Amino acid sequence: MNGSYEMSRYGPEHKSQVAELQKELWSSDTRLNTAYLEWKYEQNPYLDIILIYLVWHRGELVAMRGFYGSLWEAGRPRRQFPIYCADDLVIATGHRNRGLFTRINKAAFEDLPADGDRFAVTLSGGPTTVLGSLTMGWKSIGVTQQVRRESSGAVLARQARRVIGAVPVLRKYSRCWPAPWERDQFARLDARAARASSAAGGVRLAREPNVDAMADLVEALGTDGRIRHVRNATYFAWRFRNPMHEYRFLYAGESRLTGYLVLRRAVSDRFDQTSAYISDWEAGDPGVMEELLRTAIRWGGFSHMIAWAATLPDDARAILERAGFVNTGASARGMPCVLVRPVRGGRPEGEWTIAGRPLLDLASWELRMLYSMAG
Repeated sequence: MNGSYEMSRYGPEHKSQVAELQKELWSSDTRLNTAYLEWKYEQNPYLDIILIYLVWHRGELVAMRGFYGSLWEAGRPRRQFPIYCADDLVIATGHRNRGLFTRINKAAFEDLPADGDRFAVTLSGGPTTVLGSLTMGWKSIGVTQQVRRESSGAVLARQARRVIGAVPVLRKYSRCWPAPWERDQFARLDARAARASSAAGGVRLAREPNVDAMADLVEALGTDGRIRHVRNATYFAWRFRNPMHEYRFLYAGESRLTGYLVLRRAVSDRFDQTSAYISDWEAGDPGVMEELLRTAIRWGGFSHMIAWAATLPDDARAILERAGFVNTGASARGMPCVLVRPVRGGRPEGEWTIAGRPLLDLASWELRMLYSMAG
């Protein structure tokens, strides 16, 4: 790199500096940032090296870009493909608009191991990442179509904030939200589930994932050949240890699992702490899917719930619509979207395929929030 900036690849001796820099993105707690770094990169089951690229200015860490391992499958019969997930881009405030985005990404792609026809994806790109990436060979496959459900209580609270905020002497009170009950989205869910009888459609709530049963269900339901992340016991066991999030698991079925719905809430103060996110949702029968969702809504009484709908089957989309989910403004603006590019440039777009599926066609993908760090 030119000027007074230098680049290096991450080493264990940089852990504390990365945790400090990532206060701008991950959380304000360096201990939580350290745990997240270790989980995501050191404990990743799909990559045995850490691919984080660092930018230094006079001995100070001022930027980073990470690539963590993931394993995808596609086709019938299924074939598996390792893919790099690009994430965790952060540039310190005083060093933005100096071309560091382009430089760090260019250097990273020159260094990334590229055995076979490996690709990289960004699974929940925001405006800054998307605009910068599109100038560097990335292509968008489309938006994840984020949909949102807002409770009647949340609507009233939003209206009250707007009214109070319009009165100068009362304006400071409009900033008293979110209320404590809105920040802990799982407190009411846990309490109501504990009081619920087994008559609730056979649905039960758990704080820990039953990774083997979930993986068995995914395997039993099979695949339609679209590109999707591998969801086996290894993946589930790693994925739900994400220290930035807390999870709850709704299960249907008695002796054998017939469906599940995974909810997550944010632990980090850098994430939305007032919404419950549908991280994953699976069942072979639409009736089971609907019962899982309605039970989650009934028990949780969530002020806001958020899901991805772009590649859901029609019956699942209809279930969300009946439950009151609507497109968000973010979806209308084309965010968040999924970006893809080959690790090595120069390949015609017609050759951007996995198992014969064109990567730039949204219909080739089965996208779930679980696959991204949003879930």
